[in-house]
Amino acid sequence: MSSLPHKIMTMVEKLHDKGYHDIYLYCGLAPSGLNWRFIIGKISDGVWPSNHGRLVAGSVRDSGEVEWSDDTSSVDKLADDFERFYGLSKEGIDPNCLEYVKWYSNALKGLEENRVLVFYADYRAPHAHLLDDAPLYQ
Repeated sequence: MSSLPHKIMTMVEKLHDKGYHDIYLYCGLAPSGLNWRFIIGKISDGVWPSNHGRLVAGSVRDSGEVEWSDDTSSVDKLADDFERFYGLSKEGIDPNCLEYVKWYSNALKGLEENRVLVFYADYRAPHAHLLDDAPLYQ
């Protein structure tokens, strides 16, 4: 069974597959190292992460709750509930976001099994270097 952080990462990829190319995920570890923190938003003014485009920020462990869904049992359920809860729209999505989608997909493919993306932490974050080439990263 996948952990909730892994399901959230995969949910973002699922949303990309549904055509929501402007959805981004910025994630890392809390200072304790126990909680995986995340921000999910819409690429705004050609950059991410952005306070202007932020949809949700949270902190979870292997299991738990999220704001947009009472059921975290599957990636499909998380994605469907996210789409509905935040009223996502495909209108006005910047075509430059496709580069981000490709980068994000490759970042996930590069992970070892059962690992999660960690872009920031109180120590050397294992995936911080990926941001060096991230399209539209601010």
